[in-house]
Amino acid sequence: MRKPNGKTGVPKGVLSNMGIQTTRQYKEVKRYELKAVIDAVDVLQFGSAFMPGCYYSCENEIAEINRHLRSLKKKLSVKEWGR
Repeated sequence: MRKPNGKTGVPKGVLSNMGIQTTRQYKEVKRYELKAVIDAVDVLQFGSAFMPGCYYSCENEIAEINRHLRSLKKKLSVKEWGR
């Protein structure tokens, strides 16, 4: 079993595969990726009522995805997760 790197338990092999060296860089990358996902869902939500099969029913699903993403964003914040 590999010894985790830092408090987050990110194995050194994962950091190496991502091309980064520190837990801090890992956290920055994950926060950036989450921001990109949130932005993509916001774009998807705009006009989603006109997607085939959705009409007005997809709004609830997309809103639920947004709630989960906002919750994850809080968990990954510097205040909660650290720098």
